[in-house]
Amino acid sequence: IKATMGTLMLSLKLILLLAVLAIGHFAAATPTGELPSTNSTAPPTARLDNSTTMVSPPSSRHRDGNSTEWSDDRPPRKPAVRFRPWDGCMINGATRRCVDVEQSRKNWQTADAQMWSCNHNPIAQRITLSPMNPQHSNAVVTLAVARAAPSDRSYCLDVPGGHAYEGQIVRWWECNDSAAQLWHRNLDSDGKRTLLSPYNGRHLCLDPEAGWEGDRNGQRLRLWRCLPDNSVHQFWVEDWNSGHCGA
Repeated sequence: IKATMGTLMLSLKLILLLAVLAIGHFAAATPTGELPSTNSTAPPTARLDNSTTMVSPPSSRHRDGNSTEWSDDRPPRKPAVRFRPWDGCMINGATRRCVDVEQSRKNWQTADAQMWSCNHNPIAQRITLSPMNPQHSNAVVTLAVARAAPSDRSYCLDVPGGHAYEGQIVRWWECNDSAAQLWHRNLDSDGKRTLLSPYNGRHLCLDPEAGWEGDRNGQRLRLWRCLPDNSVHQFWVEDWNSGHCGA
């Protein structure tokens, strides 16, 4: 009996020892709440910087970058002032006198073109401008004195012999559709002020002889190098019954 009890006690001790070893092994295999220091550094990841906003590059068609208005890169073009046939008087921007026919000659052929106080005289100051191409503001036109009767001949502003040069006096001549009677009419944006240049001399402009100093009734009209910013070379075109052509 004693031998049996000794064997039993030895078995129990062995079982207890195995249990203790098993518990210790399990505890060693269970991780604690802290990660090993060798694994605490993660590989760097991309960091988003919220202070930087991605902006598309400005389009070549966007104006100023801040506007919602879209346009071509080219500056806006002004629409051409379409030019219709016109009937009225022509007033010089400097002298405020009207383009007129010198009437002391009995024959209008070769009569000088001159300046005269606007007096609403249809025989001498009522002028018809007829465009060659109505679609363009820089129209090529003829300037004809209004006829007193339909059967009367028309007389056009004419460069003698078609030879345009500085100082050339212009005249009225029976209309004949020649280049000597064609004029470039260069309008401003409002379609009122104009420079008149002979067809064969774009660098020359219709000019009251001697400019300001020659201001008088009977002042002849001639050709002179263009001075676009000088009111002496600017002519206002006014409708005949507008009240600007004299009483």
